Amino acid sequence: MKKLYTICIIFLITFTMNSCAFTQKNPSLGDATIAKSIDKNTSRPKEISSHFVQSDPEIYFIVKTTNFPKDTKLKAVWKYLGDGTEVAAEIICSGTNYEVFTMKRSGNQFPSGNYEVTASATVNGKQLSAKADFEITAEVKPVHILNPVTSKSVDSQDKLNPVNITSEFKQSDNIIYFIIQSKDLPKNTKVTCIWYYKDTGDNLSHIITTEGTRNIAFTLKPDAGQKLLEGKYAVTASVTINNQTESVSKEFSVINE
Repeated sequence: MKKLYTICIIFLITFTMNSCAFTQKNPSLGDATIAKSIDKNTSRPKEISSHFVQSDPEIYFIVKTTNFPKDTKLKAVWKYLGDGTEVAAEIICSGTNYEVFTMKRSGNQFPSGNYEVTASATVNGKQLSAKADFEITAEVKPVHILNPVTSKSVDSQDKLNPVNITSEFKQSDNIIYFIIQSKDLPKNTKVTCIWYYKDTGDNLSHIITTEGTRNIAFTLKPDAGQKLLEGKYAVTASVTINNQTESVSKEFSVINE
């Protein structure tokens, strides 16, 4: 009886392990996410959002594949709901990973309106899919934020007038200023600033709440003991007032000394 009991235990353990292994092998597609940036090492989404503006340089659609067989075709279809226009893309993938599709501007601005994007794959005869949607807000000619410049310093923390205006900086520069002029901003207006490192797509954002007419300064600093990365950058400030978004941008570069 003891021997039979031992055999039953072994059988139960073996069956449980095999069941787990079988479950783990089931492929899946999920975690559909829209984001403004991704982690360049893991492809995980960063700055997850469902709202964008027409001047955003690119929009990321990220999905997680789990236990995909080797050389599985994964397709994504971007659809502009305004007129039904579709743009498709396809990649080959396998295993368990975050997979990324990117929509980049083909002109000066994205069309405003609602969008959806769907990823799909056929795995072991089964159709898998994941979908997300987002909105691009219309931008208008800036009237509340004006005269964007980048500079190496300011005259004072009170006035914030730019000093040493330039679009070329050195890696040894310990700070870069992006200065705009606000005009008649309503009370409690949020001004968003996004710094883009164009070589990798990484970005850094700041938000301040302000009002009225004044100079506004945003700063970019390297981490302690580090230098700014060499390459091309862009910086954008935007406000949304009465459901209309205004934005101003500047491009600049950081050179090796």
